Amino acid sequence: MADAAGEAAESVESVVEEPSEYKLVLGDTEVQDTELLTETATIRQILYWIGFRSADNRELLRKQSLGTMNNMLTLTEKDVTSIASDWDNRTAAAGRFNIGTRRLKAMRAVVHWVQDFRRVSGTPSIVGLNEISFKQQLTRALN
Repeated sequence: MADAAGEAAESVESVVEEPSEYKLVLGDTEVQDTELLTETATIRQILYWIGFRSADNRELLRKQSLGTMNNMLTLTEKDVTSIASDWDNRTAAAGRFNIGTRRLKAMRAVVHWVQDFRRVSGTPSIVGLNEISFKQQLTRALN
């Protein structure tokens, strides 16, 4: 009987799972500093905030165009425009989607925001921000 109780306790413990992936922050909730907030998760969150609501589009854009924060340090506004044209000119099978003017401007602002951190020897961070406060920082980055 004690063995059955021990086995039951073990099976319950094995069912309890720790979160293994960062969950997007929505609305006015601020981003918390957790070990799940990796650079990849940060870029996904930023892309969501600037209007890329499709997870597939966010992943394609992150993996094939933006890369890492270090990659964004070298991008120019012309590069961002080229990225948008590239996605717009692809076939549907290759993942075509339209970035549009609003998201294009926001992507340019993100590049400036990342580069602003380099200018002050900082590391880009969204901890303590929500969608509204992040967009306010993007507005400042463009000025």
